[in-house]
Amino acid sequence: MKRRAALLNLALLPLAASAQVRLRSQTMTRLVRRFLDLETALIDALRDRDGAAAGRLLSEDFEQRDAAHPGEPIPRAEWLAAALGQWPGETWLEQMAVHDRGDTMLVSFLARPSAGPARFLVDVWVRAGDGWRLQVRYSSP
Repeated sequence: MKRRAALLNLALLPLAASAQVRLRSQTMTRLVRRFLDLETALIDALRDRDGAAAGRLLSEDFEQRDAAHPGEPIPRAEWLAAALGQWPGETWLEQMAVHDRGDTMLVSFLARPSAGPARFLVDVWVRAGDGWRLQVRYSSP
């Protein structure tokens, strides 16, 4: 249980940014702008401890997989509860890329919080009606 809590803390660190999320030195395509806005909306909801707003951005079957323990996914409810309780400070998002696969978007980026190590994230966003929901997050140091 302690290992799982530590894993969850490390996995969430890059999410808990301030309202001043920044994408450093990158020309933005339309897709990068759209998904940067979604990632920022999720970060803002978590920062504000607004579980309803954060939940609207997650699919019902959301899970996070961490590189250190890929066979132990963190389910939506557990991830959301932990994410709403953490706040390490401002985070820079770097090197974002969006790969368009129709109703699925693969969004990869480096999240560099002001406190803590940088993490490489790959988010899988799926179309839900007229919007998008985060279905899976892969996190690696």
